[in-house]
Amino acid sequence: MSKNTIYIGNLNYKTTESDLYAVFRKYGKVGKIDLVTDPVTSKNKGIAFVELFGNDSHKMAIKKLDGTVMKGRTLKVSVAKERDNFKSTEKSKAPAAEKAVKVKRPKRVKGLKLLFENTKK
Repeated sequence: MSKNTIYIGNLNYKTTESDLYAVFRKYGKVGKIDLVTDPVTSKNKGIAFVELFGNDSHKMAIKKLDGTVMKGRTLKVSVAKERDNFKSTEKSKAPAAEKAVKVKRPKRVKGLKLLFENTKK
């Protein structure tokens, strides 16, 4: 992520890329817009990243838009942080076998015949 990338949080879930483009084009040339979606449901997660080009256009956009209301939600706008700052969210590198806990399951009755014999008693 470049230092011109802006983080936008607390977005309305119905916000589109064109909505963001319309807001941020006032502050400079919009490069890339990443509207974060859930990989399973493809629904908007309420956060986005916008890349702005121009002399300090990202600083001006942050100053003007942080705390403003868009589609009924108060936006949280700041400079986007590099992903390297979030290493603590990575999964543990321990082998899965060491983490697994063996659970004893009751023996299953095999066959319908045995099942019906046990219910008659």
